[in-house]
Amino acid sequence: MFSNTEDTGHKNRTRAIMLAAGILVVAVAAVIIVYSARQAPEPGASPVQAQGLPNAKRAGDPEFEKYKGLVSLVNKKFFTQANMLGQRQALAKGDIANFTDRVILGVELRGKVIGKDGSVLATVLASPVPKVYEKILPGGSVPYSVTIDGVPQKAELDDITLELEGLVFGE
Repeated sequence: MFSNTEDTGHKNRTRAIMLAAGILVVAVAAVIIVYSARQAPEPGASPVQAQGLPNAKRAGDPEFEKYKGLVSLVNKKFFTQANMLGQRQALAKGDIANFTDRVILGVELRGKVIGKDGSVLATVLASPVPKVYEKILPGGSVPYSVTIDGVPQKAELDDITLELEGLVFGE
């Protein structure tokens, strides 16, 4: 019977305030996005490269050179696929075989995707030992799987390579 005009006026003011706050939030978000998109990256700024395993023996080290032929990547398989975001990635799978007389506590593998023009399209430094497996005993082997992200969608690939980059030995 009787309408409360005060209640209706209060509801209208509340709706107007909420609408104004929503528009303000959207406007601030749009300004931040536009500003971020217009900022050019600083020259020389690049993503932080993986440092690799501490205390690893690498190319040029006499111990690495002595044992690198006795640590083999066997049963290698390479292929490309789309990840869950639809981006292209390369995969390398196989086994790391330890034919040395020492326990291996760390293995670094460098994966590369090479384009038709010979350029490196994507690269990764992976450490399946110790990140996935604790160690490889003498005469033993462990499987590995290395994923190389950032492969351009339209690029023609010539090769996918995987190389032994570093070793950490146990005593």
